[in-house]
Amino acid sequence: MAEGNWLENNGGHGMSIGHKDSDNFVRHNTMVGNARGGVFWRAESEPMAAHRITFEENTVRDNHRYGLFVDGATRDTIVRKNLIEDTGTGRQKTGIRLGKNAGPVILENNTIRAEVHLQDERKGGIQ
Repeated sequence: MAEGNWLENNGGHGMSIGHKDSDNFVRHNTMVGNARGGVFWRAESEPMAAHRITFEENTVRDNHRYGLFVDGATRDTIVRKNLIEDTGTGRQKTGIRLGKNAGPVILENNTIRAEVHLQDERKGGIQ
């Protein structure tokens, strides 16, 4: 569990998830102003990817390019009750990005303020 953290102005991602980081809860965290995006699920193959991550009640604000990028062959990701926003800086143009190999992602009750709310690169879009 990652809970109650403040991740600000990192030279990389605010948070990076992968390499068998499965069955975890990420909640009540703030990721703001990070140089490579707010939260990145790493582009890993199915045996190494992060599965069954619940990401809820976090604030992801003004990061470079995107708030969340669920990449890799992840399965059963839940993204719920988060505030994902660009406050006018123009840095976080995409709220949530789903990579082409991402498996099922449940998106529930998120508030997204970005130029692009959801960029879904999977074949056929939302699964």
